[in-house]
Amino acid sequence: MKRVALIGLGTMGPGIAARLSRGGLDVAACDVSSAAVERARAALPIAEGVLDRLGIAAPASGAGTVRLVGTVAEAVEGADLVLENVPEDSAIKASVYAEIDALVGPDVIVASDTSGIPITTLQAHISHPSRFVGMHWSNPPHIIPMIEVIAGAETAPGTVATIRELIRSLGLLPVVVKKDVPGFVENRVLYALLREVVDLVERGVIEPEDADTCVSWASWSPSAAFSRGRAETMSSPGAEHGPTKAGGPLAAGARVVGSALETLLGLVLIAVVLVNVANAAGRYLFRTSLTGTDEVMVFSMIFVVVIG
Repeated sequence: MKRVALIGLGTMGPGIAARLSRGGLDVAACDVSSAAVERARAALPIAEGVLDRLGIAAPASGAGTVRLVGTVAEAVEGADLVLENVPEDSAIKASVYAEIDALVGPDVIVASDTSGIPITTLQAHISHPSRFVGMHWSNPPHIIPMIEVIAGAETAPGTVATIRELIRSLGLLPVVVKKDVPGFVENRVLYALLREVVDLVERGVIEPEDADTCVSWASWSPSAAFSRGRAETMSSPGAEHGPTKAGGPLAAGARVVGSALETLLGLVLIAVVLVNVANAAGRYLFRTSLTGTDEVMVFSMIFVVVIG
């Protein structure tokens, strides 16, 4: 696989394009919004600079390219993979799939970066649904290495395997979701935490500010794990029952914090989680949320403080 078409730029598109090209793939990207294209044009060198600072090198064959083109037809020409990244609206996505369908052959894999619409629902809008798969990136996509891979009811096992191996070839972490449930896994876990916090606040158990502190610094949180710095400090009473137990995910994370790069990634991931939780809580409690521009500003501030 060498060429990828990215349909829809939005907030995550520039980071996705930068990470794919850094992995040696040639990317052609488009968006119906000229403003989104211009934002992407400005954001791409920033994302590439972040990848440089994180030490993410291109393969020996060299980095790929990113082209911003004007139409879906231009983007998908010669593509081995088409990655849809348009707004979370099934009708919009269906319209895009109909356009893609008329332009590519049945052997071209079509993937969606939907954050929660069932893949079975989406693949009903494309011919040869066996080549359709979920490829859910996290925000910011050029920093977070985990990508969920989701099969719909008609997705071929070979399609899942191809995308899984592509992700691995980029030096990223594929997570195969075995059942096509709404929200997949990452967002279901995030919103389970959010629902519990909102319930506690609404019942007067705790003030929002104290809930934020509790979640940020609980013994199982990334903040606490990275602040301690070593797995040996995870041996406090009760630790054997939680995710920081020996062999647990946070203990494993804490064991590698000695590297400056891994410490940096840990801090950035903590910030990402907090931004996402704050955004979701803001939508629920205050009917407001960060705009795409706000998110770029937040992550830029993170890098100025932590990297710069």
